[in-house]
Amino acid sequence: MGMALGWETSYILYHGSTRDTDMTAQRARLAEGGRLVIPAEFRRELALRPGESLVLDIRDGELRVRSLRRAVERAQALVRPYVPAGASLSEELIDQRRADAARD
Repeated sequence: MGMALGWETSYILYHGSTRDTDMTAQRARLAEGGRLVIPAEFRRELALRPGESLVLDIRDGELRVRSLRRAVERAQALVRPYVPAGASLSEELIDQRRADAARD
């Protein structure tokens, strides 16, 4: 799959920005073992820390990189409008699991 997308020559990393009209692109070379260094400017913009878990995906032929923290925040924001005020989905899930375990 990587060969078809041309990963062997270079990656162009696009990052989401808080500034809608400012999209930054930089070239980076893919090293042995698939290693890729994320430029310092991008790490600062995304508040990435050494050792932090990242989520990678390919969308429209481009590699997207974001922190797991940011991906969870986005998922929570997408679900929030559908959760009644005062409801705790985690508590509901725990209660449901306990009820399932009691039946087994």
